[in-house]
Amino acid sequence: MDQHTNLLLSAEVLRREAGLIRGQAVGNTFALKRIASQTYLTVDKLQTRVLAEFAEPKNVPEALESCIRNRKCPPLGEFYDLVLKAHRAGLLRSEELCTEAPATIEHPPVRWFLTLLPRAMSVFLGLAALAGVGAAL
Repeated sequence: MDQHTNLLLSAEVLRREAGLIRGQAVGNTFALKRIASQTYLTVDKLQTRVLAEFAEPKNVPEALESCIRNRKCPPLGEFYDLVLKAHRAGLLRSEELCTEAPATIEHPPVRWFLTLLPRAMSVFLGLAALAGVGAAL
């Protein structure tokens, strides 16, 4: 585990991002979407309750203690995995970064004006490879 992950899981104060959109439920799972960065995380009801612990700023050990006391804690490995995935997706943010301004987009979306069909690209690349081999001989 790297130093950043250790700091995140032990001391860093996290807060759940405001304005998350809940997707349509499929069985017991659904997606929580963060519109600003166009990221999402698929969770179940128990995991949603865990993420709700971060509605008020707290560090991971405090959230874990609260989940255990309220008897809503998933297995420990799943708990930490959920926190890491939610942080990576931007659903949990460091308290010092949570301001009233919208979050920055880490990877701005790019709209392509040309649609590339997989079969056409495969044929084109295959012909280009054959031409390259033919030219080398």
